[in-house]
Amino acid sequence: MATRPRALEMGFYSRYLEGYLRQFDRTRILPIVFEEAVSERGEVRRDLAGFLGISQERFSDTIDRVNPSTVPRFRSLSSFAVKTGRRLRRHHLESLVDVAGRLGLRRLLTSGSRVPRLDPGLKRELSQMYAEEFEELERSWGVDLSSWRDRTSIAGSGVPDASEIRGST
Repeated sequence: MATRPRALEMGFYSRYLEGYLRQFDRTRILPIVFEEAVSERGEVRRDLAGFLGISQERFSDTIDRVNPSTVPRFRSLSSFAVKTGRRLRRHHLESLVDVAGRLGLRRLLTSGSRVPRLDPGLKRELSQMYAEEFEELERSWGVDLSSWRDRTSIAGSGVPDASEIRGST
């Protein structure tokens, strides 16, 4: 976290969602929690198809691992390449970034070892730091964020469990 201080700020999703609500009616936004999309694919697929007004069969039955997180082999070089790619895109040089991707530069720089599991102490600390944010998102968007919480932080905290949250939507 010390190397990416803005990462903590970016975790306050309600601030970003407010901007969408200024542009779109709430009924035009379907919040989907990643952990549910992975663990409850059938239910999420049904909800998404209903929201979009299409048949569930339009979705693929097989889902490969998408966008797996890894710790880059060459962190500094990978960070430099990402920043350079962003600068190039800002100057409308997307084609150069695409060429580098087709040549396998992105895969070479970003592939590495799997990201280690989140340290339980850090998860507890983050869960406490974001507690009010979780409550706001659950209340205003009707989503269950229990998978984001540290289990030891939930007990006796007055935080509703998943059944209470789902029952309120």
